[in-house]
Amino acid sequence: MYEQGTGVNTDLWVLPLSGDSKPFPYTSGSSRGTFSPDGHWVAYVAQEGGRPEVFVAPFPWTGAKWQVSNGGGAGPRWRADGKELFYFDFNGVTAVEVDGARSAFQVGSSKLLFRLPLRGIMSREYAPSHDGQRFIAVTPSEGSSQSLTLVQNWPAELKNK
Repeated sequence: MYEQGTGVNTDLWVLPLSGDSKPFPYTSGSSRGTFSPDGHWVAYVAQEGGRPEVFVAPFPWTGAKWQVSNGGGAGPRWRADGKELFYFDFNGVTAVEVDGARSAFQVGSSKLLFRLPLRGIMSREYAPSHDGQRFIAVTPSEGSSQSLTLVQNWPAELKNK
C-alpha cells in the first residue's frame, strides 16, 4: 500500500498477512510497489530525478536499489517466473530482462513491446499473462462508444428453443 496526500511525500508500506499484521514502512518517496514472484525483490516507482522511474530493491530493505527504467517509467509488473519486468515508459509497455538469482540484481536492456495510448495516470490498468506473451489493458475510447450485451443463463435459453 502507499500513502499520498496534498503536500505529502509518498511512502511505500508493507502489510504482513501473518503474525501481528502491523504495517511497516518499506521506503519513502516511492509508490506503486509490487513484490517479485519469489518475494525477494520489490519493483516500485520513485521520482528521484524529477520524473517517475522504476526501481528494484531487495526485500527486506537494505538500501541497495537498481534503476530499471530510463526516460520515465510507471506501473511495474513482474512476469510470473520473475525473469522479466514490464512497465509503462509513457509511450507504451516496455519489457526488461532481470536476474534476481544473484546477490546483486542484474538489469538487461529494455525494449518497447507495444504502444498504448494513455490519458491521465492509468499505469495500474494493464496485466501481463503468466508467460508475458499476452497483455490485457484498459485503454481510452476514442469517439463513439459501443454497447456490450451480456447474456446470463444462456444454456437455459438454448433449452427453451
